Amino acid sequence: MKVLALVVLIGIIIFMVALIYYAVKAHYQKVYNDTKHKATDADIFKIMAQSNNFITEKQLATATDLTEKEATSRLAYLAMSGALRRYYDANGSMKGVYQLIERVPLFDSLPAELFGLSEDEIISVILSHVNDYQITIAELVVIFGINVLDAKALLRRLTKAKKVNVLYNQSFQQIYVINQSLHTAAPVLRKLPAKKDKLSLELSQQQKIKIPDAAMLKLAIEHDGRLTPTLVCVKLQVSMDEAKLKLENLHEQGVFEVAIDEQNAMIEYQIRDRSLLDKAD
Repeated sequence: MKVLALVVLIGIIIFMVALIYYAVKAHYQKVYNDTKHKATDADIFKIMAQSNNFITEKQLATATDLTEKEATSRLAYLAMSGALRRYYDANGSMKGVYQLIERVPLFDSLPAELFGLSEDEIISVILSHVNDYQITIAELVVIFGINVLDAKALLRRLTKAKKVNVLYNQSFQQIYVINQSLHTAAPVLRKLPAKKDKLSLELSQQQKIKIPDAAMLKLAIEHDGRLTPTLVCVKLQVSMDEAKLKLENLHEQGVFEVAIDEQNAMIEYQIRDRSLLDKAD
């Protein structure tokens, strides 16, 4: 009897969690329908791509016609959909910072026409605008000018047609990879990026490791434990792309945490081991 009661209780809890999840999702979808004329999903991703891939609710409200409350709901929904990664202010406030999981193409010719294309033609269009074989929801949204729900439906269509494989990374998150990559030597690179898309080109592995970890830590210690890509670029004489990638790499390793500099409306990286700052003093 106790086992039966426990099973029933667990079932009720699961049902309530699912009910809350779908109620919240329905709310966010309504907000999207009511505000898409102010900013589409593609508009939001493009703004983020031009702002170091990070944005706050306040910044989005400033850059669009959305109110801050609407911006909060839109960003939360995009994070729930798997297109964005969410962080919280290291100072303890619940204000969110959102990051694009991967850069999106910013060609002036986009969005591309999707209607009437076969699965093979869709893959060809995607490969002509990206420089790897992984497909993200944000990329599909920008390339075809669709919303995140349509992008997810398109991924299901391509997966069902066996044009895309579903893999899992170390965090058990789904990754969508074009099957062509399994039997092609190299990806189909885009020809020339639009001027404003130059920052979306990935650095090679050799370029990514040019900056020693010690140099980054020393620079952070010299600046009260706080770094920005611009500061790293100027002080270490490296490109902005290299500075951003190095900071993000160290953040993923747990060396830095992401915080909001509300006064200057920007993202900064703060060193976790504060004892290093005490020793410097």
